[in-house]
Order: sequence, then C-alpha cells, then structure tokens
Amino acid sequence: MDFPARPVIDGPSSLLPAATMAALKTVAPCASTDEKRQVLQGVFFNPEEGGMLVATDGKRLAGAPATVPERKFILPSPAVKVLGHSDFLNGDVTVTLPDDTEKNLAAFRAGDHVLMSKTIVGNYPNYQQVIPRRQANSVTIADHRRDAVCKWLRSQKGRAESVRLSIDTPGQLTLTQTDRSCDTIALITVPVEVQGTPPAISFDPKYLADALVIGGTLGISDAMNPGMTRTPCGRFCVVMPLRTKVAAQAA
Repeated sequence: MDFPARPVIDGPSSLLPAATMAALKTVAPCASTDEKRQVLQGVFFNPEEGGMLVATDGKRLAGAPATVPERKFILPSPAVKVLGHSDFLNGDVTVTLPDDTEKNLAAFRAGDHVLMSKTIVGNYPNYQQVIPRRQANSVTIADHRRDAVCKWLRSQKGRAESVRLSIDTPGQLTLTQTDRSCDTIALITVPVEVQGTPPAISFDPKYLADALVIGGTLGISDAMNPGMTRTPCGRFCVVMPLRTKVAAQAA
C-alpha cells in the first residue's frame, strides 16, 4: 500500500515557545462543535495585540496572550487536539506557513514529530466586541479551592439547568444548581474575596466550570451582561449569562 506524499510547505517559520502550546490547550475547549459554524470550529491565531489565541462557540469565549506567527489563521480543533499531546507540549514548536496565502496549510514540528494540517477558510468574527470593558464587581476564588468547585459544577451533568451565584453572606459565594422546574438540586458556599457589590447571576454550570479553569477571578457588571474570568497573565474567558426563571415564594 502506497501512502500519499506528505505536502511540502515553503514559507516562513516561527518558533512558538512552550507557553504558547500550553495556552493553546487552555483555550481549545471553548471552540465550537457546531458543524454549521465551521469558522468557529478551531482556534484563531491572531498576531494583533501582541499575539492572541482565541476560541469561541458563541456562548463563551476564551483568549490568551501568546507568541504566534505574523499571519492570521484558524487551526481546526482536531489538529489542536493533536498539539495537546505531550510530544508538542514539552518544548518549543516550529510552525511553518506557506508563502502562497491561497494554500491553507500549516506545519508544526517538535523534534522528530511533525503535524501537517489544513487551516479553516473564513473570516473569524470580531471577538473584541463581546469582551466586557469595565466590571467594577468581582469575586475571586482561591486557587486551592477552584478544582473542587469545578468538579462540583460538573457533578450534576445533565440534571442541572443553571447555577446561580450570589453573595448572601459577606465573604461567602453561594452557588445554587437548579433544574428546569427551578428546584434546587445542589448548593455549596465558598469563601471568596469580594470587590464591589456583585449582583446575583446565573450561568450554565459546565461553561462556568470551563471559565474557572482559566481564571479564578470572575468579573460581573450586572445580571444581564457577560461575566468574565481572568488571570494576572492576561488569559480570560467570557461567559454569557442565563436568564432563568425564579420559583415563586409563598407569602
């Protein structure tokens, strides 16, 4: 059996440090899986703003500052998954793009390992429009508590319709998971550092867990606008809130 010849890419090469590959693995879960939105089914390499990696599915958006090539391109999720292997994470990676911009290809080399991938054709949406510019209110979950909170958020899987965040006691964040009937199915409280007066707000539990993996400080402006987790190094995740029904209470 003859294997097809591997494509040869003639063009400029860029060295991506290990930090870029780690950032790529961080933002990748937020890429879309909707076949109708092909341009979102990957990670956007954007050389602007000093270099950014971006992934979104329309309900959440993750970004991370990174060293990237000088040309924009969108790498499909299957290729991103391969780059999440330890062979590509343990050191610097060289990426080569063709001189001919009509050739939608990219080659990633780490030692003896080479990944050749097509890139996605299309214009990536203006993600800057959905990033909140000012959020006076925030809650910060300590790093040693975040893993437990994320596991709890994912523990209900399909049962939880939403999770409501509220500051009912000073310095304590209450997370309440409810089902479609507005019945409480799980509730925990977590010590947090609070700035401003965060309003009660609801999110999809899975999306909030993914956002908290990226950053432990959740900025909130109000209950109707996106929340955003962030880190001191500039990584962030924007999460759209849910408009949830509130069960009526008897007088």
